[in-house]
Amino acid sequence: MGVALTLATSEALPAEAKNYLTVAEFLDTLGVNVHLNYKDTAYADAAAVARDLHYLGIRHVRDALPMAWSAGGAHPEDFAYMVKAGVKFDLGVDGGKSFDPNVVVARADEVSKLMPGAIEAIEGFNEINNWPVTYKGTTSPAAADAAMRALYAALHADPHLAGVPVYDMTGAPTPMDLTGRADFANAHPYPHNGNPPAITADPDLKGHVGASVVTEIGNFSLPATWPAGKPWWEGYTMLGMDEESQAKSILLSYFSAAEAGIKRTYVYELLDEKTDPGSNQPEFHYGLFHHDHSPKAAAVAIHNLTTFLAGAGGASPPMDDEPPPLKLLNAPPHTHLLYIRGGQKTWFAAVWIDAPFWKWTGPTAERAPKTSIDIKLEYRTKILSISKFDTINGETTKLLSLNSKNYLSVYDHPVIIYYGYN
Repeated sequence: MGVALTLATSEALPAEAKNYLTVAEFLDTLGVNVHLNYKDTAYADAAAVARDLHYLGIRHVRDALPMAWSAGGAHPEDFAYMVKAGVKFDLGVDGGKSFDPNVVVARADEVSKLMPGAIEAIEGFNEINNWPVTYKGTTSPAAADAAMRALYAALHADPHLAGVPVYDMTGAPTPMDLTGRADFANAHPYPHNGNPPAITADPDLKGHVGASVVTEIGNFSLPATWPAGKPWWEGYTMLGMDEESQAKSILLSYFSAAEAGIKRTYVYELLDEKTDPGSNQPEFHYGLFHHDHSPKAAAVAIHNLTTFLAGAGGASPPMDDEPPPLKLLNAPPHTHLLYIRGGQKTWFAAVWIDAPFWKWTGPTAERAPKTSIDIKLEYRTKILSISKFDTINGETTKLLSLNSKNYLSVYDHPVIIYYGYN
């Protein structure tokens, strides 16, 4: 059993049900971390990186602001190659041992001239709880705050960068009012212990009123031969998982963030940076792709999702202001629904539940038992056709002929209902 689909007469929808993203807006929330300056890793091949991004259907990336060009680090040709492929950058700045905002802004200005329009954000210091910032001889969260405010002022005073938004630093006590420090709140809400993402509970976002981004979130996958002699913890809260479960975690990160109104979510990361012969380096398994650029289940799922949304009635903009023609009935609190507007007379509705999909049982970790629940969907207008798309296996199934009733299972990952109406 799953979700009962029933037709209903048309009536006014509650105001909150009118909130939705268009297909273009949803796809614009998708981002991913890259490391073009890691020349001893899989990122050394910029052409392959561009192909990977094209396969995903993602054009927003997060990387570090290159403070110098070098043979063993960032190359201007790599960034130019990405720009030619239509990639847009969030570039993070390094607090270093003695931060000087004027030096950073001068460098950002120089890089912006190399790729006009491709810098879509400048990001503050990364996780200052792990990498403290020193500014004017002082190392402390207060010094980092002062440095951020100096950086913000200098960026907005630069004629080439004044219109580029600033993402806040991470890892610091975050005031609810970021005026003069950043244009977007920022967080790294990594899921704990194989659980679904809890983005709105993150302390850097909870209670914040205003624009927000997530610049890191993800989960590392375990080697195929795990668990024989392999570690299962990356850190005290991070649990590795098989590739299908990693795909669920990544998809849930994207959809949960979009549901929460997050402007953009950069998952960590595009590639497994290096090979791991000993299978004991979790940091080299966060990629959506393996080290050889072959796609993991997460990459395949994202590819299938972006291709489906762009093709199934979502490529053209909507031509009317009709509200979503369905609502959930008697849904438990752990149920989620995200409306995505397709072209004229087409809608997508992503539905999922919060449920464990990976668990530690000792001495191994394994997939949790599959979970589904029954949720009734009420249609408020005449439905011409309805299908479902499973974001994990990429399968599309026709569900409903007019005036008939079928059942749809709602899982621990998003299932997208796609329907046309009069």
